[in-house]
Amino acid sequence: MPHPIPVTPDDLTPALLTELVGALRPGVTVEEVDVISAKNYGDANNAASVSTSSQVKVRVRYGGTGGENLPRDLLIKMSFPEIRGASNPDLDAEFDNEVNFYNRIRPELDIETPLGLGGRFDPDSGRFVLLMEDISVHSPHIKDHLINR
Repeated sequence: MPHPIPVTPDDLTPALLTELVGALRPGVTVEEVDVISAKNYGDANNAASVSTSSQVKVRVRYGGTGGENLPRDLLIKMSFPEIRGASNPDLDAEFDNEVNFYNRIRPELDIETPLGLGGRFDPDSGRFVLLMEDISVHSPHIKDHLINR
């Protein structure tokens, strides 16, 4: 039986992350998860942020086989149900699409996007969790990228 979708950042356990990562990368386990920060929609700089979900930054330690080249710094997008306004219920279809993009389509594409490491959407609760590479550790700047083309 799958682990439930997390309700808070404290629910981001190694077992849950192993389940999500392992669906796309069999053999990889997550041995340790350290929560670095958590922001709800509205906590972020909304002039610079377009996210409608809560964002949790974590650092993980992998085990098993195949995790050697995976990023240790992850951005986890999720919804916190006790503050449901942070994740707009009208956007449930978009959350489902985003999880499906990173789980099913992104692995087949040769495009510049963060590496997806697994996710799940629950249509009954509208809650989701999506693990991806935290590209902020590389200091990406879209404006600089466009200017220097």
